[in-house]
Amino acid sequence: MNEKILGVFITLFIFLQFLISNNAYSQGFWIETNLNYSYRMNDFYVQEYENYHITGAGARGGYAFILTDPKVVLQLYISGNLVYDHSDSIWNEVDWHNNLVYGVGSQFRFKPENFFCFKPREFIIDIFAEQTWITYCRSEFYYTGHRPSDDFKLGLRYWLSLTGQDSPNSDSQYLKKKIYIWLESAGGLYYAKSSFYNVRQTGFYLINLSNRFGLGLDTSVFWPIELYFAHHLYLDLGQNEWNKLDWNNRYLFGSGLRLKYFRFFKHRPKKMNIELYPYLEMLWILYNKKVSYVPSYRPTFDIQAGLSFWLSFSQ
Repeated sequence: MNEKILGVFITLFIFLQFLISNNAYSQGFWIETNLNYSYRMNDFYVQEYENYHITGAGARGGYAFILTDPKVVLQLYISGNLVYDHSDSIWNEVDWHNNLVYGVGSQFRFKPENFFCFKPREFIIDIFAEQTWITYCRSEFYYTGHRPSDDFKLGLRYWLSLTGQDSPNSDSQYLKKKIYIWLESAGGLYYAKSSFYNVRQTGFYLINLSNRFGLGLDTSVFWPIELYFAHHLYLDLGQNEWNKLDWNNRYLFGSGLRLKYFRFFKHRPKKMNIELYPYLEMLWILYNKKVSYVPSYRPTFDIQAGLSFWLSFSQ
């Protein structure tokens, strides 16, 4: 993307936010946090390199201006995301599993009430711009001098959660039906200046799409059991050689099982959402045809298991 055009767009984006924030009828603090611990058999890296024990911890929060329509919010935020591999083999020290990314950003958040003919439990669309920096936790065996230390992203991302039950309110039980259908979808379309790849190569035009959908069973004794099909699409729309990297142009698919706890508290003026679930997934991988070379040592199958936690809070 042309640097001058990008600079003009960012200036207009910030100026528009300034004008809107002055007309907001309500404002307050917000935060979103996530914590995930996972075991991965090979992480689609090298067939002989096995056993990854990875912790991911992230947080994004700041100040929000609620606009005249209560479903549209301007959010200014700081963010941090830590990834760390606890295992001790040399391949457990790769840079993409051992880093801290932190930064600042702003976004317009939209919360539509409906998704076609469905009423979602949660539906969020963000138009965002953010500047991030990176530092590496373990770099004794893997050289990172060619990696850029900063990145800029501009684009759109979304989150959608649908279930076969009515949306829960603050004090109701999580489930109202014994067997239900559910869907969770997240994704984005955005420009990344460097994607933390190489200091000499800039301009990544990325699409990410992740879907999980399946059947849930209310045991009435413990947390609901959910069986699901999963697929994750990664695609770079750029036409340069660095836009043909295998990790940016791949398709993962498989099935999984999880036990999910969900609570949504809606006591104005504060709202809080909590999710917690252990999970097990089996995944296969295919590469986009634009990837000219995939090393023969890349695995095509992986097993992943872990525990995921999510909490969001807003005034």
